Amino acid sequence: MALIKCPECDHEVSDKAKACPHCGCPIENHYQYKYDIILNTVDVKQKLSLIGFLRMLTNCDLSTGKQMTENLPKTILYNLEETNANNIAERLRSYGCTVSLKENTDQDETASNVVKNDIPAQGLICPRCGSTAVTTGQKGFTLLTGFLGSNKTVNRCGKCGYVWEP
Repeated sequence: MALIKCPECDHEVSDKAKACPHCGCPIENHYQYKYDIILNTVDVKQKLSLIGFLRMLTNCDLSTGKQMTENLPKTILYNLEETNANNIAERLRSYGCTVSLKENTDQDETASNVVKNDIPAQGLICPRCGSTAVTTGQKGFTLLTGFLGSNKTVNRCGKCGYVWEP
């Protein structure tokens, strides 16, 4: 379970909730995993940098990263939430690629954030900014609450500082 911000009132809400408990805004319609990223063309001059980025994004080996940049167009990521898909597409465009997003009509919820084409599953991606600079660690303690909940695990984004529970 992860906490996400309600699109209407900005309160934190469980990603499993059907509606925000504060304002009643439907959550499931706003945060559905339904976009695929298709890599159409690659800039030959930046191909090595692109392969490095794809390896970091998908936790794949060098040969798999190279295969992802060949025989284009190729769908490289499936079932991403819209903001994550847009963020990753922008990063791919910064490497000189042409990328398109395709709305996925497959409603299989068990396959969300899955990388297909025999590529291992990707690492953690921040739900707020799409960064892959995510660390997992202990919650810590505060002077106000002391050690209550300090043994819980949380994910932290190194780029935007967003913290959520796995």
